[in-house]
Amino acid sequence: MHRWQHFVSNSQRIRAYIESLLSSREDAADLLQDVGMVLLARDQVPPDEATFVCWCRGIARNLALHHWRAAHRYNEVFADSDPEAVESDVAGEWLEEGVADRESVCACLRDLDEQTRSMLIKRYVDEETSREIGRELRQSPAAVRMKIKRARAAIRASARSG
Repeated sequence: MHRWQHFVSNSQRIRAYIESLLSSREDAADLLQDVGMVLLARDQVPPDEATFVCWCRGIARNLALHHWRAAHRYNEVFADSDPEAVESDVAGEWLEEGVADRESVCACLRDLDEQTRSMLIKRYVDEETSREIGRELRQSPAAVRMKIKRARAAIRASARSG
């Protein structure tokens, strides 16, 4: 059976799993499509149905984790920042703090070595995956993720101290 036929025939099972991970049915539908896109992008997938469904659930779990992390970051960044909800002077202070934070992060980025800076740009600006970056740098995706994690920690520590 072709991999897409496997996906379609098991999509209800996969969707039920995704809905157990996310609170929004719309987000679950989007994530199911994302799992399908990953499936289409892969050259090889597990041939038997049971392994295939587990593999799809693993992809869904990872994508759900990315979803929750992104939602968490979004909520942290935009908490209490609704311009209509705050007075103009408070909004001005918030904007000044945001600019100062951005300048601090930019200064930290300038202090990084070229490879680390390039890796962060590929990941967060070009939106490349750790696998794609790893292929370019001839490193494992896990090594790329660890280097990015360490770079973010260094930036965070430098921004706090500076």
